[in-house]
Amino acid sequence: VNYLWSVAPTPFGPFGSTARLTFALIDAARRNVVFSSLNASIAQVSSIMGQFDKFGKHMEDVLLPGEHQHFVRRWNVLKFKIRRTSTYLSLLNFNTALFYARSLRHDVRAIRNAVLRAGQFVHSYVGCIHDEQPSVLRFLIYLFSGGALLIMAYVAIHNLLHLRKKADFRKKL
Repeated sequence: VNYLWSVAPTPFGPFGSTARLTFALIDAARRNVVFSSLNASIAQVSSIMGQFDKFGKHMEDVLLPGEHQHFVRRWNVLKFKIRRTSTYLSLLNFNTALFYARSLRHDVRAIRNAVLRAGQFVHSYVGCIHDEQPSVLRFLIYLFSGGALLIMAYVAIHNLLHLRKKADFRKKL
């Protein structure tokens, strides 16, 4: 039997002395509701912002000028509401913080719609990448390195033959 929650002024367990929750438990529960709503909105925005990464595009490249202005406005409102949520959480005003955290859904939906409209103009295609024409510099590098190898081979063979002639000459003496 686990008596961890049995000792203290909690309603949990057979030795609980009160039927009410403590301030710490109520505070944690209310704060977690706000955090979970805030986390869901931020996760949606994060996935929306990574929408065009697979195409190698940035959000500014894809949005039309009118849509970009609307997007920036919504983005600033989103940041304002996140700051307000943080402020009201620090003041332990959970109802107002939850209001701002849940009102983020509207801005996330507007940002998602703007990104989806911009995504209609982005298309991917598959094409062959042809080998580029060999450049003159590459040709010269290959030519000089091949020439250097031939010279080194000639010098090595010449030295071996010279040493062999010298050894044959010494045998005759």
